[in-house]
This record gives sequence, structure tokens and C-alpha cells, in this order.
Amino acid sequence: MTVNPLRILLGTLVIGLCGLVQAQSYAELLSKANGLPEGKPRAKKFIELSRFERQNGNLREAVQFAVLGSSEAESNGLTSEMCQAFMALAEAQKAKGDLDNAIGASIRATMVVGNLHSKERIDALLQLAGLYIDAGHPQKGLEHLEEARTSTAASQMDMPTYYRTEIRAKSMILPSAALVTYCQGVKPQVTAANDRSLMLDLLSTLATAQA
Repeated sequence: MTVNPLRILLGTLVIGLCGLVQAQSYAELLSKANGLPEGKPRAKKFIELSRFERQNGNLREAVQFAVLGSSEAESNGLTSEMCQAFMALAEAQKAKGDLDNAIGASIRATMVVGNLHSKERIDALLQLAGLYIDAGHPQKGLEHLEEARTSTAASQMDMPTYYRTEIRAKSMILPSAALVTYCQGVKPQVTAANDRSLMLDLLSTLATAQA
């Protein structure tokens, strides 16, 4: 097989240019964010950029923007934005496959708002529950789901996410007969949630338990 030196050179140049464009893009985004007023506008922009970079597969940048968002929020006493920044950091770490650091960031998100019964804390608890399940600790996940369910802000909870997470946890710890009973018992609530993908998750879990 003949190796074409020109092709190798062109490939190297393309890779180098891609890295340069990505670096320039990050620098430009950072510059624009820093051009915003300090406090909430800048913190929100950093969080937005973290999510944007994660969705585009730029995970290092996603982590960096989330850290900048948390720092900006902390410096200006912005509890809600600080919680959101740590949640964004957890999602970026999860996308990298780093569940330990993802869980750590999510725990910080729940601690930022302390014992406040707010929607932010409910969202953080749901995220943390899902991360523990991803890490193979369904019982811990269920504990955080219960904390969210019994909060005075439970009425603001994303119920499809709650049930989807609970179904995953239950399927990991319950024997088949108990899982069937659980699925049949929760079906009315899942139906009321009016989420087709959630119902499919439930029916799939039920079918597996009955097999």
C-alpha cells in the first residue's frame, strides 16, 4: 500500500485548522459573554453557552463555561443561577462519562439552595437521582426522588422526569413480581402525565418483568 505524503499533510492541516477554529470560537464566545453586565446577565449567558457547547459535543468548553457561570453567580449572590450553573456542570461531566464529578456538581446544586423548597432544588434533586441511578446506585436515587416528592414545591416538579427516573430505579432493585405490581400501580399516574415516551418506558418495563 502506497502512502500519499500530500494526503497526510492535508489531513494534519485540516485537524489543526479545526482545533484553531474551535479555539477561536470559544474565545469569541467568552469575549461576548464578558462584554455583558456583571451579575445575572453574564451568569445566565455562561450557563446558556455551557449547554450550547455540550449539545455540540464541545465538552471541555461546556465544563469551562459552567464553572465560569457558577463563579459569576457566586460572586454576585445569585442563588438560582448558581444552582443552574452546577446543574449545567453536572450535565457536561456526565456527557464526558465522568459520573463521579457529575454527581459532585449535582450535590452542590442541591446544597446551594439548602432546605429551600424551590423549583430549582426540585430540579436538582431529580438530576441527582438520575445520576445516582446511572452510577448503579438506584436506592440513593430513590431517596432523592422521595425528598423531591415530599417537598412543598412538589407541585412544580416535572412529573414525567420523576416517573421515568423512578421506573428506572425500581426496575433495578425489585424482583419481577414486585415490579409488575409497581408498574400496574403507577400506570394511572403515568397516563395522567400524558407523555407517550414515558408510557412506552413503563410498558416496556412491565413487559420485561412479565417475561
